[in-house]
Amino acid sequence: MKVFITGAPGCGKTYLINSIANFLKDNGFSISGFITEEVREDSKRVGFKIKDLSTQREEIFASKVAITPYRFGNYFINLINLEEIALNAFSGGDVKIIDEIGKMEFYSEKFRKILFENMYTNINLVATLHRDFVKDFKDFGQIFFLTQENREEIGLKILNLIRGALI
Repeated sequence: MKVFITGAPGCGKTYLINSIANFLKDNGFSISGFITEEVREDSKRVGFKIKDLSTQREEIFASKVAITPYRFGNYFINLINLEEIALNAFSGGDVKIIDEIGKMEFYSEKFRKILFENMYTNINLVATLHRDFVKDFKDFGQIFFLTQENREEIGLKILNLIRGALI
């Protein structure tokens, strides 16, 4: 089972996938993967952190101030932090959680390679997907287009898919 959640910025993709991860943990399923969250200072976004769902380790992977050789828009990408956490997403767990499959994450060739290798396996995966990559992943699993209005409905549909795959 592979599920991809996409939608406009701010529609609640990270909120939903975090809720799904918590539901799985609360119901005795093991998960691996990562969540990405904004880093804000004085209500302004200054970067992104990545959190390993197995170990709870957090690192900054994109920042406006920590200069690295890799830049995406206003953000410098820390590939070491990204890879140390993101590559563990595919180790163990009943369900792999990835937030997100996006342009900054694809700065890592290692992440891109292991991700696509796993698309051809029978892993259980729930991932948020940048809207520009929908056509690249549509043949690998079911894609849900999220809005603030349908977030609860989509969440229930995804949980039903997960239950069917795990039980």
